[in-house]
Amino acid sequence: ARSQAIFQQKVEAELKYLKNQIQPHILFNTLNNIYGMILSNDPHAADYVVRLSDLLSYILYESDRETIALSKEIEILDSYIELERLRYDRKLDFHYTKTNISGPLSIAPLLLVPFVENAFKHGPAKEEKQSFMDIQLEVQHEILYFSVENSYSSQVVTPKIQSGIGLKNILKRL
Repeated sequence: ARSQAIFQQKVEAELKYLKNQIQPHILFNTLNNIYGMILSNDPHAADYVVRLSDLLSYILYESDRETIALSKEIEILDSYIELERLRYDRKLDFHYTKTNISGPLSIAPLLLVPFVENAFKHGPAKEEKQSFMDIQLEVQHEILYFSVENSYSSQVVTPKIQSGIGLKNILKRL
């Protein structure tokens, strides 16, 4: 029984550590985006700060729960998407479909945003030309189907970049 309690404490500590890594990961990338907008005198910078405030409020006050309503997670995902679209709308063919997402389903907080963040980071952020992104969310028989596709091509030669921690942590949380 004692070893089971120690194991449970270890698992909880690891989960808390992973959540704490994910939150700064999103924050730093978004702050860098705002900085770039301010430097270029983008008129949407103030709106971007308000949306970031909403995202931070969620991260600080709601994401410490084990699960959260899927509708709330999607609301935060929507806000994050709008933050990114402000930057890339001029060169992004964007499609976002949500089907049958109402209902009492729950999900781990901040599970969806890192996938979308990476799709922006490795899609429109890297491409000079027009790019596309397709995000689909659908619930069928209490199962969430989530897909993110972008115009990233593995055929394009890019300089080696340091791998982030976001997706690695998501895999551990799943």
